[in-house]
Amino acid sequence: MFGNNLYRGSGDGPTIPDAGVLTDGRMRAPQRYRIVQKEQRELKRVAKSKKADLIRAAYTLLEEHRPQDLSIRAIAAAADCTTGAVYRHFESVDHLLLVASVKFLEDYMADMNDLLKRDDNPLFQHVEMWRSFGRQAFANVDVFEMMFWQCDEEALNDAIFAYYQEFPESWRRLSGFQVMVFFSSSLKERNLLTLRRCMAEHQLKESTIEMINDIEICSFHGLMMEYRGCYREPGKAEEGLMRYMEMLDYMLGAVRVLVS
Repeated sequence: MFGNNLYRGSGDGPTIPDAGVLTDGRMRAPQRYRIVQKEQRELKRVAKSKKADLIRAAYTLLEEHRPQDLSIRAIAAAADCTTGAVYRHFESVDHLLLVASVKFLEDYMADMNDLLKRDDNPLFQHVEMWRSFGRQAFANVDVFEMMFWQCDEEALNDAIFAYYQEFPESWRRLSGFQVMVFFSSSLKERNLLTLRRCMAEHQLKESTIEMINDIEICSFHGLMMEYRGCYREPGKAEEGLMRYMEMLDYMLGAVRVLVS
């Protein structure tokens, strides 16, 4: 009495037709739409995973190689994908390397997170933040040169944003001030924020604080460049950091004498 294409049952009588299937076996539009949506979500998930894989692969290579020595083929091979996949997610190999380089700042960010939670005086925090930044910079001179001195601020800011879209868990616990410090892509602006905090009690002129800021950054960069050809040699990164911290202590000591 009832056609097999319209009803499904166990033989004991008619049952309700399958709401997602027409009498000719085709799926109804809502059912097709849900399947397409599910497939699109899966494609996006796979694409997002592949983008993260490329960032991780580039970071791993940067730990052993200079950015200028890495090719798109090497990164694609390390991520087990094609070069075409790289260009689907990144504008160029330089863009990918810049995004991957942000991971070198994670230890610095964690140190900053811990420091700003403590009730230390702002000057101590300022010095220790330089120590943490310098520890990473002297161990990865070429990467830090690329991030903070070779690329423009907008490109680095975009790279930081792109990285934390893929790995958002790394910054969710930061305070408003920490986010402002970390996501200020300009090293000059970032250092100036912490300098203003630690110099507030001395009532220094803004022009004086800006001069101290320039001296700290220029002396850091100059010393870092001294180690560009040897920073991977045993003990050299530690030596560079120690020399800068001694210089910083001397500079800030001179400021304290000046305002006392």
